[in-house]
Amino acid sequence: MVRRSVSRSRSSSIAGSRTSSWCCRCPIIRTVTRPETAPNWKGHTGRIDALFIQQSVPNWKKTVFMMCGPPGLIDACLAIFKQLNLPDDQVRREVWS
Repeated sequence: MVRRSVSRSRSSSIAGSRTSSWCCRCPIIRTVTRPETAPNWKGHTGRIDALFIQQSVPNWKKTVFMMCGPPGLIDACLAIFKQLNLPDDQVRREVWS
């Protein structure tokens, strides 16, 4: 299982330092969608897409993906998972608005 942490900027990360305690159980891949807000950021920037998942998530075909976020984020991720032909039982979600 891989936990992804997506934020518009480093300072807007909801989980913040709490995510470090999960690292031993679920690797975290952090991305920033608006790199202009994080000029010193060296990690991935931009939106999630199928290629990013294929390159960044080990054993992605057998990974259970968990998402939590607004409807637009969830819908975009579900469309990517559909592109990747992931079965529904590998996708968990919680939508908030």
